[in-house]
Amino acid sequence: MGRVLPLKISPRAVQAFTLIEILAVVTILGILAAIASIMVASAVSDTRLTAFVAELRVLGDVTMLHNSQEGQPAPEHPPGSLPPDLESFLKQQDKFNVVSPSAASGT
Repeated sequence: MGRVLPLKISPRAVQAFTLIEILAVVTILGILAAIASIMVASAVSDTRLTAFVAELRVLGDVTMLHNSQEGQPAPEHPPGSLPPDLESFLKQQDKFNVVSPSAASGT
């Protein structure tokens, strides 16, 4: 029987990645990026909800503070705005950044 000669493989061919290996890595990275983006979006949503709840608590605390100092609740007002009495009270406290609805709309 004849002698089998070993194949000569160039060093460059041994060091290269195959197309399948590259596609597998890109696919895994894509899946990880999708999972991370979903988690970031969820964290942003949770943060906004937490900030909203904190603002509601502050508004409740300020209303109770006003009621205890003035001896009466703030007067009725249209939805989406602070009562004038409570707005002036907040400005006097100088702890809260109060923007009146007329100043916010630019009128």
